Amino acid sequence: MDKMPLITLLLLAIPEGMLLASVGLTLMGIRPRFQTILSVSILYSISAFIIRKLPLSFGYHSIFIFILMSIYLCYFFKVSYKESIAAAFLGFVFLVAAESLFLPLITTGLSITYEMILGNSWLRILVSIPQQLFLLTVFLVAYYLRGYHKQYIQ
Repeated sequence: MDKMPLITLLLLAIPEGMLLASVGLTLMGIRPRFQTILSVSILYSISAFIIRKLPLSFGYHSIFIFILMSIYLCYFFKVSYKESIAAAFLGFVFLVAAESLFLPLITTGLSITYEMILGNSWLRILVSIPQQLFLLTVFLVAYYLRGYHKQYIQ
């Protein structure tokens, strides 16, 4: 069971949900809309908040959050369930890649443990910044390569 304080929900889970969904959708060729992404990310963060409080073995919470993210994308973006699964999967792949790349560097460089990170809300938020910047970079590159920056949303 992982405790996620409210400040972590607001400053970590909501931005992570926005970036995860935006990366996945953009890579799938679906233009993310800010208001819709915000709704999805709020639901994602509330879901993560609740699921992380459940007494589940390590990793199971990620499966449930992935399934819920797929459902939220399917519902809010009116895409097929296959597309929503693919978009959620892509978002999670890049999130896991970022965590795998940056967490070992941060823990080694700062001589801190994962337990210390999980036990301190502000440290948890600060450690997530490189991962979120990575996701933001992937999103912006994909967004510009798809030409979405030139289109007007009605």
